[in-house]
Amino acid sequence: MKRIRLLGMAGLAATLTLASTARADDFQTWQTVSLKWLDTQYMDLTTAVHTRIYDDSSDFSLWRVGQAVSTDPLPWLRAGVAYRYTESQNSDSDWRHQHRGEFQVTPHFNFSDRVSVSLRNRLELRWNEGAGDVNEVSRHRLQFSLATPAWRPLRSVYVSNEIFHNYDRGMISENRAVPVGLRFRLHEKATLRVFYMIRSVRGADEWRHDHVLGTGLAFSL
Repeated sequence: MKRIRLLGMAGLAATLTLASTARADDFQTWQTVSLKWLDTQYMDLTTAVHTRIYDDSSDFSLWRVGQAVSTDPLPWLRAGVAYRYTESQNSDSDWRHQHRGEFQVTPHFNFSDRVSVSLRNRLELRWNEGAGDVNEVSRHRLQFSLATPAWRPLRSVYVSNEIFHNYDRGMISENRAVPVGLRFRLHEKATLRVFYMIRSVRGADEWRHDHVLGTGLAFSL
């Protein structure tokens, strides 16, 4: 088990190192605010609002609102479904909408009292305005977290890498590498996540690489 953990962390670190050397085409800021308004033993309901600012963090270009339902069928497994509505601005400055359904399973394990790993697997069904057919995208994110109980209010530090497979295009279309992410506990019912991401998106001819500074504020009733 220790060898698997070391190999996994080494492979993830190598991916993040390669991604961090990519030339930046844009600097973006992403923000998410979520509210878990139902938290029971069997089911959680969470509403989230997400925004993005592109063009060197100067142009508000995307907003999204969604509702997710999640549950823990096994101690080591989390599953859920979600619906999200998005408005985004294209290169012609026109706003287009998207409806998206999500199905997600996330196995997670603790290697020790401080180190944990999770593998989030998500299937997205995307209805893009003007596109006609549904576009299927699967996402797979490997994440290692290190708890920091002695560094309050810092709760944990994490690294992750997520790949996107676009089934219409038949290829890997996006990669999101997070060399460093921080989770803070602000209150008994409020946490803050801050991360730096290298987002690589595959176009028709080449990849483009955007550097992202993101925040996520989560509340629970």
